[in-house]
Amino acid sequence: MPRVSVDRPTAFTDREALRTEAYADPGKLRSRMSIYRYQRPKHDLRVHVRGFLRAVEGPVLDAGCGAGGYTRALREDGHRVVAADLSEGMTRSGGEPATVADITALPFAAGSFGGAIALHMLYHVDDPDAALAELRRVTAPGGIVVISTNAAGDKAALRRAHAIGAERAGTPLTTDGPSARFPLDLAQTMGARHFDSVQRHDLTSEVRVPVPDPVLTFIDSTRSWYGTGVDVMPHIRAHVEEVIAREGDFRFGTHSGFLVCR
Repeated sequence: MPRVSVDRPTAFTDREALRTEAYADPGKLRSRMSIYRYQRPKHDLRVHVRGFLRAVEGPVLDAGCGAGGYTRALREDGHRVVAADLSEGMTRSGGEPATVADITALPFAAGSFGGAIALHMLYHVDDPDAALAELRRVTAPGGIVVISTNAAGDKAALRRAHAIGAERAGTPLTTDGPSARFPLDLAQTMGARHFDSVQRHDLTSEVRVPVPDPVLTFIDSTRSWYGTGVDVMPHIRAHVEEVIAREGDFRFGTHSGFLVCR
């Protein structure tokens, strides 16, 4: 089967950097997530995932378990969940049973799970096509695989603030954010190549932040992906403060989505 082409910026898919810098533990991820307290309407993604998997029978795989929020929510619903992540620090957050695993070569027999989730993580995989094939392989016939990612243009104002600060610091950004590698439209196209049915659920919102620090915390947590040793944060702060002084808050739109695959 021919593969759908995905560009591969090393900064976003370097496994050692992901394990030891970006996702050595849940700290940076939680820093990014904290900005969503300003989101309107507020989307609790765990509620959606619990709904998608409510009728699933058999164990569930949380591939790329991150800080473990989805794992814990599904266990509260009575599901047997195996937390898996490339980072040992993240698997500790998921709690047992958990395993360090590469999503493109999962250490499970075919049909081991009644359901699987891979949420906001496939843009960090060198070969998302291979990852989707593995998710299909380890899920039993009739099971459900839930994927999530961001749409093109998601959080564009945050990206602009980072780019403006970097430009002022004399070190322009040379690549888009990780979500640009695996946007929602491409994920849907890829999913349809591996699954008989792909249902798409889009979520949009606006985030209005009245003070600079949450914006700076979010951007600072992503700096290891962009490979610059120059401290761009004072320049980003100046830009964000200018925006808040002029407009009353710093606003950005979000657009993400789930793909429910069978």
